[in-house]
Amino acid sequence: MLCGFLLCLGATACVGGDPEGEAVVAGVERDVVYAEAVHDAASDRGLDVYRPGGTGAPVVVVLHGSGGDKDDALIRRIGQQLADAGLVAYVLDHALRGAEVDVVVDDGRVVRESYEDLRCALRFVADHAGEHGGDPTKVTLLGQSAGGVVGLVPALAGAELESRLTEFGEAQVRCTAGADVAAIGGLVGFNGAFFVFEFIDVPQTNPELWALVDPRQHLGEGSATFRFILGGQDARTPQQHDDEVIAFAGELAELGHDAEVIEIAEAGHGWVADGPIWDATLAAVLSVTGQR
Repeated sequence: MLCGFLLCLGATACVGGDPEGEAVVAGVERDVVYAEAVHDAASDRGLDVYRPGGTGAPVVVVLHGSGGDKDDALIRRIGQQLADAGLVAYVLDHALRGAEVDVVVDDGRVVRESYEDLRCALRFVADHAGEHGGDPTKVTLLGQSAGGVVGLVPALAGAELESRLTEFGEAQVRCTAGADVAAIGGLVGFNGAFFVFEFIDVPQTNPELWALVDPRQHLGEGSATFRFILGGQDARTPQQHDDEVIAFAGELAELGHDAEVIEIAEAGHGWVADGPIWDATLAAVLSVTGQR
């Protein structure tokens, strides 16, 4: 399982470099603004870039869960370990940052804003990945809990989601990068509550929005690769939900997607940055990026 990881540590070949490009020095850039607020309820969004060095590396966009923060020590460690494995990691703050967020507030405003944040991040990747030693055509999302939810529908629906979101109001953030959007090649969801809106009370005044963010509405769209990691000790999502994720992965596979469920008996709901749980998470990321 770990051969790809061990071989990639410090190996230029694993980065898949561009022989004509200028090698990028390994390092970290913090608090780069990728989206600017356009209304009082939002705030500017920042990201941290973890560079492995070299050129042409696959890109991983990291989405924390509800209540998370890119500056958490654990999330910073994950960003660095992804870079150590030869990947350019963009670790975002997004609309579900900070204290526990009511995802249905203002009839789904926060939900819409989180998708808009990801879209701005993908524009940033399209414009700047090359500067950071990354390949903007090889983008994988890594999301924990609500971060997995934010990533799943865009991985299926692609650009259609952005155009559909405008039906529910003006954009709440302004992207700092250009109009080109990096396509999502895959998603690794760690205990993502992918069908969360079935288990909470959502407003009934805007049913079209909740239908839009239902992953089942997008079956048959896109060609992304999926790895759904389920923790055996996860007390936050019911068994019924895990059963639905397993069934959903099966439907994706039947439709031609490379989709697998990875069950880790000892894993709880939250991310872990070391030991066998992290090894399995990293192996899933490397398999989706083609590094394993």
